[in-house]
Amino acid sequence: MTRTNSKWYFLSLLLLALIVKWLPFINLPFKWLATYFHELSHGLMAILTGGKIQYIELYVNGGGLCVSQGGIQLLTSFIGYAGAVGWGMLMVYSATLKAKVVKFISLSLVLICVLSLLLWIRDILSMLVIIAVTLTLALPLTKLATQWVKPFMMFLGIITMLNAIYSPLYLIDGRSLGDGATLAKLTYIPEIFWVAVWFILGCLGLYKTWRSTYAEQ
Repeated sequence: MTRTNSKWYFLSLLLLALIVKWLPFINLPFKWLATYFHELSHGLMAILTGGKIQYIELYVNGGGLCVSQGGIQLLTSFIGYAGAVGWGMLMVYSATLKAKVVKFISLSLVLICVLSLLLWIRDILSMLVIIAVTLTLALPLTKLATQWVKPFMMFLGIITMLNAIYSPLYLIDGRSLGDGATLAKLTYIPEIFWVAVWFILGCLGLYKTWRSTYAEQ
C-alpha cells in the first residue's frame, strides 16, 4: 500500500469511527471500551505511585468509576483521559504491523480485561460491560478474515481516541464533578484548563498516529 493510499485508509476509518460514535446503541461497546481504558489508567497510575485499586465500576450508559487508595492523587486524577488516548494509540500502531502482532496485542488486552474482572470488578452490570469489552477486543483472535484483523484493530484505536477527545467536553456542565473538578480542587487551576489539556492531548494523539504511521513524509 502506498503512502497516499495509506493516508486515505486511515482517514476512511476515522470517518467511519466518527459516524459510529454518534449511532445510538451501536456506539455502546466502543464507549465501554474507552471508559474501561480510562478507569484502568486511573487504577494503574494509583498502583505505580504506591496505591492500590479498590474496585472498578463500568456503567451501561458509558460512564465509569475507579476507586483507589493511596498513590499520588494529582497524577491519578489526570491520567484517565490521557491514558485512554495512549491505549488508542497503541492499538493504531499495532495495526500497522503484521497480523500476528495485532493478534498478540489483542490477546494481551483480553488478558488485562480478564485480570481486571477477577481482581477489581464487583457488581453484575460492570461484569457484563467488561465481558462485552473483552469480546470486542478478542475479535481479532477469532476466525475473522486476516484482511480485516488490522483494519478492525485500527478502528478500535481511532474510536477510543475519539471518545477520549469528546468525553472531557461533557465536564463543562457547571456541576463541578469528575476528574476536572478534582484537579481544580487540588491545583486551584480552573477545570476548563484541564478539559482543554485533555482535548489537545487527544487531538495530538490522533494527529501523531496519522502523521507517524500513514501521512506522506
